Amino acid sequence: MTSFGDKYVLASDRTGHDRLRVLCEIHDPQTRQLLLSAGLNGTSRYVEFGCGLGYVARWAATQAAHVTAIDLSDEHLAESKQLATAAGLTNIEFRNANIYEHGLTPEGYDIAYSRWLLVHLHQPVEAMRKVREALKPGGLMVCDVPQSPSLGYRLD
Repeated sequence: MTSFGDKYVLASDRTGHDRLRVLCEIHDPQTRQLLLSAGLNGTSRYVEFGCGLGYVARWAATQAAHVTAIDLSDEHLAESKQLATAAGLTNIEFRNANIYEHGLTPEGYDIAYSRWLLVHLHQPVEAMRKVREALKPGGLMVCDVPQSPSLGYRLD
């Protein structure tokens, strides 16, 4: 882990991977319920920012029509791709990008998700604006934030 703020990346060594796995084991059941409540289903186009090792993104790929998983770490993305391939997932793509310059098709997604990403950004409101550009009209941005209830807000 060498940088912080808008370039924050979790450690990509075995210890960092183990840390992410444990966090996911703890939080994924709530996240899954939250995303299902947000309307994630077999017709959804879903994008995740700060996907890490792709635990949530891979699960979302079992529920949605298409998943795009975005992270800054090439190491995390490589591991995520391997895990997705091993799981036989074909409706998921991984991209190295940041939330401000994601390069996604405007109005291309139904649901955008991030877990604990906004607290690490210097410009979280600008980041949310950029996410909004990728959402279809009526799309939903779901942001998990630590030590506060998860927030879902319909962007109409």
